[in-house]
Amino acid sequence: MKRADGQRVGFLIFGLLAIGGLWGCKKEHIPSQKAVQTQRQERVLEAAAQYKEDIVEILVDDAEFTLYQLRINKLAEQKSGTAAVQTWAKSLLDYEGDAHRELIELARRYEVLLPEVVSAEKNDQLEKLATTDSSSFDRRYLHLQVEEYTDAVEAIAAVLAQTQDDTIRLWADGKRLVLENCLTEVQEIQRNLK
Repeated sequence: MKRADGQRVGFLIFGLLAIGGLWGCKKEHIPSQKAVQTQRQERVLEAAAQYKEDIVEILVDDAEFTLYQLRINKLAEQKSGTAAVQTWAKSLLDYEGDAHRELIELARRYEVLLPEVVSAEKNDQLEKLATTDSSSFDRRYLHLQVEEYTDAVEAIAAVLAQTQDDTIRLWADGKRLVLENCLTEVQEIQRNLK
């Protein structure tokens, strides 16, 4: 009889542990409302951080392009021996100055700090161009500009494809039209250079 009572007690303890274990497992697999809310908040914060990071990258990239354009076109205005190149560089200086002011306002709206100088790589490129002899300057300048505008058109197309922000899309769409026009113009000047 003691053995049967001992078995009953053992089965009872085992049963309670099993029920308790199952109940505990269910409780662990079903997250609390607070845990679900915390997970949602984390996902929202991650999405907001990614959104901000994307906008920062877009605006910083454009600032670097614009600063480069201001410097390279100032150099072309001073050093070019061709009237068509000088005229085109001057018109770009005017446009890029306005574009940079617009970009600064957009950056303020999104609280983005923009670079104030070109990258070291672009600076080296500009210094090398500045030391190019006058007979080769226009060809080298136009070659660099075709590369820059080709890259810029591709980059702005990527911005339009990825961003959901209406203000950024409107700005990028306007910028795309100007960049495509500039690329066409610089290619034509390059073809006509004797």
